[in-house]
This record gives sequence, structure tokens and C-alpha cells, in this order.
Amino acid sequence: MQSEKISVIIPVYNVVQYLEKSVNSVISQDYPNMEIILVDDGSNDGSEILCDTLSEQDKRIRTIHTKNQGPALARNQGLNAADGKYIYFMDSDDYLKPGLFKAIVPFMNKGYEMVVFNYQKVDINGKTLSYSNFKEATYDLTLLDDKIRFIIQEVFKYHVGWELWNRIYRRDIIEKNHIRFVNENYAEDLFFLLCYLGCINKIYCIRLNLYNYLIHPDSLMAASKKDQPGNLDKVNNLSYALDIFYKSIQPFSNITHFYPAIHYNFLKQHINALYELGWSSKDICKFIRSELYNSQFCLNEFRLFVKHSKEYYFMLGKSSVLEDKRILKYYCDANWMKFRIESKIFDLYKKIRDGVRHIGNSNYNIL
Repeated sequence: MQSEKISVIIPVYNVVQYLEKSVNSVISQDYPNMEIILVDDGSNDGSEILCDTLSEQDKRIRTIHTKNQGPALARNQGLNAADGKYIYFMDSDDYLKPGLFKAIVPFMNKGYEMVVFNYQKVDINGKTLSYSNFKEATYDLTLLDDKIRFIIQEVFKYHVGWELWNRIYRRDIIEKNHIRFVNENYAEDLFFLLCYLGCINKIYCIRLNLYNYLIHPDSLMAASKKDQPGNLDKVNNLSYALDIFYKSIQPFSNITHFYPAIHYNFLKQHINALYELGWSSKDICKFIRSELYNSQFCLNEFRLFVKHSKEYYFMLGKSSVLEDKRILKYYCDANWMKFRIESKIFDLYKKIRDGVRHIGNSNYNIL
């Protein structure tokens, strides 16, 4: 019986010193039916030549040359050219562990629509820096409540990660729902994942560590962290695009009713990053209200979050909905004095609540 075909899509831009090792880690996989699509994104360091050389050496490798537009659009080019049943994305400076496809494809063949696995971060000498620790689990997202919980409790809290390269996708689902990357070139992996999650029900996560994520000074991630205000603006734009996508695929679903909770969690870590840089709540509020490209959309979602906060609280359980509501009320009305007073009241409420829980050893949520 012939194995299902996998399309491995690798965007390439000026990584000549890493590319051959990356591609060789795919070629050497013990899996008989795959294609490797190298999308040269306007490289000028010799990577463009190496892509052609690698294609000549192995008939499973195809090279697409494009002008430089960034990894998001390069991956879209790869999707347009792919014809495998399954899609796997990897970065051109990372490398796979042996047996990756052989380990995950059987689960896809059983009907799972996405399989997630663990990875390790390594330096240029191959030394392990850290491991991910995603637990082995099956997730059924058939019910809307379960889908929302999974997105907020598992994805945004990084219990299953959100990178492109530590999971495998089904191409028919991607094509049926017209899922593509948005050209923000920041958090495009999370955006793509959230689009895909809106269209699937069955996920499997395995504990196996199957990917080497290379940390080096020239990586895109290292450069992208330098502009946190700009990152917040980009993520807000991605959230706007995601909201439009959800409305397009599920026009009769209630997923949009819960979207404000998704929107805030999408932005939350980037808002916290501004706090860590020394921004005051007042400065962040001013930035959100006046500087974000889709600021009116952002404020509208925040207002809806506050309006439905009790419903989110009961639905999401352990998430800090009440504290989020307190912060969002400030962003909505921009009343600094009111925010300070309510903050003190909320802190007092938490102390009383935690004290009651501790004394009574109770698991009840006190509203």
C-alpha cells in the first residue's frame, strides 16, 4: 500500500550556511512519498543557487524563485504548488530528527486533522538549550465551547504551541476553506493555526521530540522582538483578519459571539510586553486608542469582552476573565482615576476570595 504524499514547504531567504543541512534532514527521512518545495524568496547570498543545485540532485525537490516578499507570501507560493495529501512547513535554518514523518503520519491516517509534536531549541553547535513539554493528548473540538476553550486555554497558554513546524496539516482542509498566510510577517504562524483550528475537530498531540529549532543571531524571531509597539499593531491587524475569516467560514456559527475573548488573548502577551518595557497603563491605552491601525475594531472587541465577561468566566473557568475585564474597562473608557480605584477594589476582592478558598478548601468560583 502506497504511503500518503507529504508536501514539505520551506521558504528560503539568505540562509546559505544552514540550508543544505536543513534539506538533508528532510531527504534522509525514512518516508517514501514526499515532495520538497523550496521557495527562494529573492535570496542574494548564494541560497538561490544552492536551491537549484539541490533540486538537480534529488527529483523530489522543486525550487520556486520569487522576488523578496517575506516568508508569509513565500509559504503561500508553496501551498499553491503543493499536491500532497498532507502539508508540513519547516524553516530553512532548522532540521528534522530522524523518523518524524514515520511517527506522525499514522495518526493523520487514522482521521486526525492535525498532529502536534515536541521540539528542542539548539545552538549552532548542536547543543540543546531547552525542550518543549507538550503532553500526549487527544482533543475533540466538535462542540463550539470546546473549540473556544482549546484556543484560549491550550493554544494561547502555549500548552500545544503555535509554531508551524511542530504540527502537520491536511491540504484538502486548507484548500476547501481558502486558508492562506497574511503578509504581516509577524505571528503569521499563529494566525494560520487559528484559521485552521476554526475548520477542524480532531487533534492529536504526541510527546515525541522530533524537531531541532536553531537559535542564531540572524534569525527572524530575534529581529522581530525589537519593535513591540509595531508588533502589537501587527497582531491587532491579524486579529481583524481572523475575525473576517471566521465569519466567512461559519456564517451561522456562534464562534463570532466569543471572538472578543479570542481577540483579547491574541493581543494580551503583546500588551504585557509593553508593560515590561516600562509603559504605563495610560500610555498603552493611548496607543491602543489612537495608534493601532484598526483601533476602532480593537476597542469594539474590548467593549464586547466586558459586556459578555460573566459568560466567558463560566465558560473558560480558570482564565483570569475578571482581571482582564478590569483592564479592558479602562481601555474602553480611558478613565485613569476610575481604573486606579477599581484596581484597588479588585485587589482587595482577590485577597478576600483567596482567603475564603484557603480557609474552606473550596473549589467554588466566587463572583
